[in-house]
Amino acid sequence: MRIDIGDGVRLYVDVTGFGLVPVNGKMVKRPTLLLLHGGPGLDHATYKLGLHEMSDVAQVIVYDHRGHGRSDRRSPEEWNLDTWADDVVRLCDALYTQSAGNTFEMVESVGTPKLFAHWNAGEHHTMDLRADLGRAQCPVLVLAGELDPVCPMAGAEEIVASLPADLAQFERFEHSGHGVFRDEPERADAVLRTFIADTAAISRS
Repeated sequence: MRIDIGDGVRLYVDVTGFGLVPVNGKMVKRPTLLLLHGGPGLDHATYKLGLHEMSDVAQVIVYDHRGHGRSDRRSPEEWNLDTWADDVVRLCDALYTQSAGNTFEMVESVGTPKLFAHWNAGEHHTMDLRADLGRAQCPVLVLAGELDPVCPMAGAEEIVASLPADLAQFERFEHSGHGVFRDEPERADAVLRTFIADTAAISRS
């Protein structure tokens, strides 16, 4: 479905699993797993190859970033990290305040080479979010493949070093490249399930 997040911007969203489930006669809220795809120039499809199975422990939400996949294309001026970050907040707000304007639609997947070229020629060269990582206020799980040629282990180590030490959990995958859920699915699945359960327990306490 397409969700209107305001200002005429519609993002393609897919949801798997219930947000509330009956437990001992009461409706209990389940954790939400919001998946943000990589890129730029990609879409949410890769997450449907395995992570949808997490719907037995969480409500799984995938979506296409603005300018990507089945979401509205918009203009190149909006293809930047600040806009995509704001869209995450606006999407979460919209999901809990649905209106008649958010309708289900069948749309075709469209590649976005123009978006990739725009990013590669601009913000790609100046992006540095290390200072922002230190402001994290919730548990953060970092999964990294030792054989990843796209996001090398040194980069993952730097991310973890920038996070508050008491909130970061770092898991290395010796036999994985750029996709631990594809290369070592059993361990990756187990690590994420444990993290979701532990984080949910903390939020309830």
